[in-house]
Amino acid sequence: MKRTVWCVAAALLVLASKAQAQLVGWTISSSSQDPFVNSGPAEAPGTLTTLYLWYFCGHLPPPGGIATMEADLSVAPLAPISVMNGFLNVGASNEQLLLVVGGCPDALLVAGSLLFLEAGAGLDVCLVPSAANGFNLTFDCSENGWFNTYVGYSSAGSLPCATPCLCSCPLSVESRSWSAAKALYR
Repeated sequence: MKRTVWCVAAALLVLASKAQAQLVGWTISSSSQDPFVNSGPAEAPGTLTTLYLWYFCGHLPPPGGIATMEADLSVAPLAPISVMNGFLNVGASNEQLLLVVGGCPDALLVAGSLLFLEAGAGLDVCLVPSAANGFNLTFDCSENGWFNTYVGYSSAGSLPCATPCLCSCPLSVESRSWSAAKALYR
């Protein structure tokens, strides 16, 4: 009995330390060169605004890197995401992001650009849980899912939406397997 308790305690410690170390961060920026241009002035009605979705960071266990990301955008872009750097969006609509990428990137890069039509009141764009299944997750190359941390974009005069941490503090999260996510679509 004591041996079983020690084994369970050791397994929980390993899982807890593993879960706290895994952070994946995304930003929405008006710059293709800087992931932290997350606010700006409201533009005139009818103005086209391009925002960029950045994969900012991922502190993932070996082999490291990301394979997929699923979330929705709080505001629907005018056109589908124009993907970059090997990303592909297989989401069902303009605001549904289901990004896949090969090669397991684990460095700062732009995943794509988003085109919005200004209404004159400014934009407030955020990554939100998927309407399809509630996911706001990134799956690593070992098929583990991790909650997204993020900073959105605002030109509406308010601070952009953001999680409390962006790859800088431990979050206690439960991993999900890619197999479990795929099962939702069968």
